[in-house]
Amino acid sequence: MRSTRTSSDAPGAGAPGSPTVSARGFTLIEIAIVIAVMGVLLGAVLLLFQAGSRSADMAGGSAEASMDARTALDAVETCLQTAGSRGGAPAAHPVAEASVGRIVFSGRSGRGDACEIVIEPRQGGGFTIREGQDASFESAAGLQLEFAYFDGTGVRLSEEDLSSASGCDMIRRIDFRIETAGGVESLSGSASPPNLSL
Repeated sequence: MRSTRTSSDAPGAGAPGSPTVSARGFTLIEIAIVIAVMGVLLGAVLLLFQAGSRSADMAGGSAEASMDARTALDAVETCLQTAGSRGGAPAAHPVAEASVGRIVFSGRSGRGDACEIVIEPRQGGGFTIREGQDASFESAAGLQLEFAYFDGTGVRLSEEDLSSASGCDMIRRIDFRIETAGGVESLSGSASPPNLSL
């Protein structure tokens, strides 16, 4: 077995022209410490990368949900504005059925045809707008739609009021709210179609 001498142990140490032995390798403990420090640093970098990736995914999902909600809001508002527009004065109030989650009324389709329009929740989430027999709009599954109905004096009509035809005849304004999944964002709108003011 070889022994390593330091410059102070070497024979003739300090003598002019004598070689010194100062080079030595790393100990196992030193290598283990370096590996542990590198592991901690790499772990921290990996955690930061994962957090950034999750944050980007959430921002992307939130932006998409927001865009879906705005598209749905525009579709509902456009559709409700046609309530009662059948050409000429309607014979009866156009709203046939109204509840927090569903409304049925006479109006005009996107093609301009007079028809019955139904806005209702869809099984599995979201809601559908049907014009006659055709679905003209289907929202994203994560959206929830709620309606509120008001009479000519601005008083909100109750579910009991809306359970009868005479209660539906009192509707003059329809407010609606679209909420994204988990309540991240909520958008609201209002429609007062001219043909509701009979």
